[in-house]
Amino acid sequence: AELRDRLRREDRALPGARGFRARRGRRQRLDRRHRLGRRRRTRRAETRLGQDRRRRGRGEHRLDGREHRRPARPEEVEGKLAELAFAKWSRIIEENSSLKRWFSRLSFLHRSGWPLLGEGQIRSALEHACFGENSIAALSEKNLVAFFELQLEDSHRSALERDCPESWVVPSGTRLRISYSEEQGPQVEVRLQELFGLAEAPKIAGQNLTLVLLAPNFRPVQVTRDLASFWKTAYAEVRKEMRSRYPKHSWPENP
Repeated sequence: AELRDRLRREDRALPGARGFRARRGRRQRLDRRHRLGRRRRTRRAETRLGQDRRRRGRGEHRLDGREHRRPARPEEVEGKLAELAFAKWSRIIEENSSLKRWFSRLSFLHRSGWPLLGEGQIRSALEHACFGENSIAALSEKNLVAFFELQLEDSHRSALERDCPESWVVPSGTRLRISYSEEQGPQVEVRLQELFGLAEAPKIAGQNLTLVLLAPNFRPVQVTRDLASFWKTAYAEVRKEMRSRYPKHSWPENP
């Protein structure tokens, strides 16, 4: 207000066009100052508002009564995290690939008469797995298989390792992971050349292992559950094709 009054007095002292130009210039400068001041005040208000929102979003609690969030201590979530994990059980098993594969093996072994894990056993395993943790994310990153294996009896665990193994070592020495599915059963992808010298594929829980035979470029060329029959019937035609496409590789007549 004082600045405005001073400018008015100076304007009156300047006559004619010169005074008009001076008055217009001062008004423009005054308007710019007002606009700049409003912008600064608006930015400060928005900054404070954004900080308050972020604090509330993080759940922070300050001395003035506003929220202040921090990671929960293990003793604060003891017993509660296991309940939350059981409620989010489907999400945990989907995000933990090793645990998902283990349950696939257990489910396939169930066809031979062995029981599945009950709700009480799953809860017990989750309680042990949650010890010392304070979030579902940290729990999902753990090797959870060991906690669930402890819920099985020794005979059940031995049957799982014997009849539904996690992997299979082929004649070339390569260890290949076996996948288990409800539709196709146990299945493994293997390069055809790595089976040279093997007459028959192993059985998994009394069922033939499905072999997805791959070319040297790891593309499927044949699928079989009877390796002995494949050597006798289909191999000759496959050998002919492989020799033309991969002449530098060895393709014996009697593998």
